[in-house]
Amino acid sequence: MTGTTRESRPPSSNIVIFDTSSSTPFYSKNSILISCRGGPPKLTGIEKRGRPRKERQTSPCGEYNEELEINENSSTSKFSFVTYTASPQNAGPKVRTLVRRRAMLNYRRQERDQKSGSEEAEKSRANFPASHLFPRLKKVDDGEDLLSCAADGRLNFALPKTTNGLLPRGITAIEPFNAFPIKIEPYMLELLSSYTTFIYETMYTIEKHVNLNPARDYWLPMAFQDAALLHAFIFCAYGHSTISQGRKESPAAVIHLRKAIQIVNERLRAPVPSITDATIAVVCTFAHTEIFNCNHENWRVHMRGLKQMLQQRGGIHAFESNRLVRSKINRADLCGSIDAVQNPYFELVVTELSSTPEYHQTTTITATGFCKITNSIKLDEALTQIFCQLQDITINLNMFHHHKAQLHPLSLREAITSSQYSLLNFKLQQGNATHQNSIHELLRLGLLAYLVTLLNESPPGVALYDILGAKLKSTLIEIKQNGGINLEFSLWIVFLAASIVEGPDIKDYFMATAIEIIEELGVFCWDNVEALLKSFFWVEKIHRGTLRPIWTTLKALITDTRKEQH
Repeated sequence: MTGTTRESRPPSSNIVIFDTSSSTPFYSKNSILISCRGGPPKLTGIEKRGRPRKERQTSPCGEYNEELEINENSSTSKFSFVTYTASPQNAGPKVRTLVRRRAMLNYRRQERDQKSGSEEAEKSRANFPASHLFPRLKKVDDGEDLLSCAADGRLNFALPKTTNGLLPRGITAIEPFNAFPIKIEPYMLELLSSYTTFIYETMYTIEKHVNLNPARDYWLPMAFQDAALLHAFIFCAYGHSTISQGRKESPAAVIHLRKAIQIVNERLRAPVPSITDATIAVVCTFAHTEIFNCNHENWRVHMRGLKQMLQQRGGIHAFESNRLVRSKINRADLCGSIDAVQNPYFELVVTELSSTPEYHQTTTITATGFCKITNSIKLDEALTQIFCQLQDITINLNMFHHHKAQLHPLSLREAITSSQYSLLNFKLQQGNATHQNSIHELLRLGLLAYLVTLLNESPPGVALYDILGAKLKSTLIEIKQNGGINLEFSLWIVFLAASIVEGPDIKDYFMATAIEIIEELGVFCWDNVEALLKSFFWVEKIHRGTLRPIWTTLKALITDTRKEQH
């Protein structure tokens, strides 16, 4: 209690604070004295503490509208922190409050749907309509293009439009709280993160040198709008980790595989089949993973289905403007065709490289090692042209790795892919002698093995090219029985083959053959062997890392053999 005193008041005090429950006088040891030299202070009344009440804004009709709290023209009306784009922007506190409120409302709505157990609601969440996945453009009176999608129009204006040319149109024009077509679990995020980092470096060996990440910038945003593709990528990430670590296939991976296949089958069985780019990517992914698991028959089933799907889209040529989708189709085709050394299902002819000024092109074979072969054997004209193509690829890839040429990595990939198709489709001349045809076949298989080393994008430990290695082995044995071939070229071949095969029997044959050639040539140090290999096609940044370990193993075997002999 506070009060002013008139009597018995100390001269220096104006206010005494005392306890009314006590019988002591005003001025005692338990009292508190406050000096007021400038006159008695004004004691205000009770002041309310805490956050002040916020006045709600109302719409013209008198109803509260939370969207009116955000100025449409302000820079803070961007939901950048919930989009997929790589260009973050600052969002104001009002925007964040609105987003959190909408997220909570959406969460509660989903919780009610799960409790209700309605089959129709479950089906509507599982089946993402194709029109929502790939929205079409419609014209309006003022000539602007608007994305027609099922998202709430009040949020569309606040979503930033992407400027990345690789992203599909309409990737950000969706409701941010219903963006994922399936329920995301924590383990899925870990697998998708692995898919866009570790697995990406395995799948895109050329693109990673310039920090181009199609897995993160193109395929993952597309998967976030397509349930089947998202299931397929999760299954693919499972498969890579399983193969790399030597574990058995996870039951969870099989669940994602079945769900993706079920969704694709439903799309294809519809009255009007929905064959989108995402659906094609799903089939390509499954075809690729079947080869990783050595299931060639399943790969053929997927490829036959893929060929029928592409025919309904206008054929492989309809994807010339979409290089990433076309590249994925070619990957699925070549991974099995090269392994089985069979005719591919599709083809790829690259013509735009001739108009690229940075791309170095030659018309004659200049590699000294191959010149010795061409001087002694008359090559087929088509095979000579392929030699020149591979020589150009080697020169440009070395320049690309050393940043001496401004080449797009997809252009280099397409050049390599086109040469792989040419080698697979190459036919031996019926009128040639048997020995000459055998040498042509060895050259064809050897060049295929060389291109595999340039784009060896399979998980570590996968026996992906053992069939190619077996055919190389049989061809080498046949040529050796009929007079042999240049030893330097044979050494180049066995080094390449030993670096790509995984089967112990085939690998041991190439290692033993390499030891025989090394002893016959008398080259027992790496510098001499490297100089010999460089006389043929050689990409420094690739082959130094893949062929040097082969020499280390050979050197140890040669040393052990000499010790046993002594």
